[in-house]
Amino acid sequence: MPRLITPVALLSATIFSFACDGGGGSDALTLAEYFAEVDEIMTEARGASATISANTQLTPIAPNASDEQIIETYREGLGPAVDALQSLSRQLNDVEPPDEVEAAHGTLTEAFEEQADLFEAWFSSDEFDQYVVAFSRADSYEDLQAASEFAAGEGMREAEEAQDAACDSLAAVADANEITFEGC
Repeated sequence: MPRLITPVALLSATIFSFACDGGGGSDALTLAEYFAEVDEIMTEARGASATISANTQLTPIAPNASDEQIIETYREGLGPAVDALQSLSRQLNDVEPPDEVEAAHGTLTEAFEEQADLFEAWFSSDEFDQYVVAFSRADSYEDLQAASEFAAGEGMREAEEAQDAACDSLAAVADANEITFEGC
């Protein structure tokens, strides 16, 4: 029975990311405009993530696939994720946040850029190749955990914690100003 590629959880944690540098200048948006623009960008990113996830999960890997076949399948399936992360980062970096969210926006930007850099470096490394082969050949939950060391890496964990704190700060500002915000 073919195995399906499912390490999209790693991707999902990363792809809903990236915010923008800058802030507070005369080109800054109002709070309502800012949250509407960020929501629009994040909605687009969620759509891209769902498409990448669906396409990746639908790619079967034969039980007797060679390491090279496994690596090629994962690279083809997850390759668009690197492009999507870079695109998201560019879009959010073009947003000029108002003063009220400048600090949280900057923290969010840094956190997601760090996640993108880590993911891109990992995707281009031999560690990625080792991971996808180990993941594909895992026979138990413990094997999956051992194969998933990247997702739990210290740098990624720190970036995700910073992301969560910045998202909480943005949500609090939106709530305090009675602005609908879908989140990041």
